Amino acid sequence: MGIRKSNITPSINVDDMLKSAEISHEIEAEKQDVDKLLVEIREAKETLLKIQQDLQNVIKAEDDVTEGGIKGCY
Repeated sequence: MGIRKSNITPSINVDDMLKSAEISHEIEAEKQDVDKLLVEIREAKETLLKIQQDLQNVIKAEDDVTEGGIKGCY
């Protein structure tokens, strides 16, 4: 008598499949949340860079006015 392969197909573990699908769905939802946060961060960065540029322009303009006032005194 020899050893034969079983004709029984391996059973599918539905619980594992459902858990895997649930984990995949959770990962996708978290990825979408992170993507939204990244967009918000990029927008905030652009706003801060514009504010910084505006402040630098104001400081330069104040320096120009101050220098003009000092030169006018002599």
